[in-house]
Amino acid sequence: MARMRKSNPLSRFLAPPGMAELYDGAASGWQAGIDRLGFDAAYENLTNCALTYQPIKSAERILDAGAGTGAAARMFATQSGRSDCQFDLLDPSKEMLAQAVQNIRGTTRAVFGALGEPALAQQQYDRVLCAHVIEHCPDPQAQINWLFRRLHPNGTAVFAISKPHWCTALVRWRWGNSSFHPTLVRGMLETAGFTNIEICRHPSGPPSRVSCGYLARRPT
Repeated sequence: MARMRKSNPLSRFLAPPGMAELYDGAASGWQAGIDRLGFDAAYENLTNCALTYQPIKSAERILDAGAGTGAAARMFATQSGRSDCQFDLLDPSKEMLAQAVQNIRGTTRAVFGALGEPALAQQQYDRVLCAHVIEHCPDPQAQINWLFRRLHPNGTAVFAISKPHWCTALVRWRWGNSSFHPTLVRGMLETAGFTNIEICRHPSGPPSRVSCGYLARRPT
């Protein structure tokens, strides 16, 4: 009788094969590229929405899940005007992480790995940032559930997630990401346990066509 192969319980969280290498190769020009496409401005608008939704407290612990070069965390640190926050920067690309640590004002800790990283299994944060990561995950609901558990009660999550558009198809051809209609994203957030969900649409440019922002809270 053939022996059954045990499944890897972390398989839902593992980055797709070759993704880290792909992003390592793109790291040197990544920040300039997203600035050129208008994502820096989109993250600024999303950050301002997030700070209105949940004003920042002193010395917050913040997880940037899928930090890349730290664009979302850098914008949050800048717009909040605080330098006493602790940012844990999680990413499967070492080249991206190296840049992120240099780009953010405040205390940072680089964590090499993907969403579901066991080293963070017992960690909880005041705020979670997750910009354009869920759509690259093998099981988006599992990743959203994991991020929910990383928050303290009354902690908030800030997402930017690709949405369907013909421009998104061009991005998918290059990067292999999925896209989700805002109604579907809202449903996934509710399934994870999030409440007070708000949609923050990017105001202009390519981000307004290919992406959407979301704010959500882990209830007390």
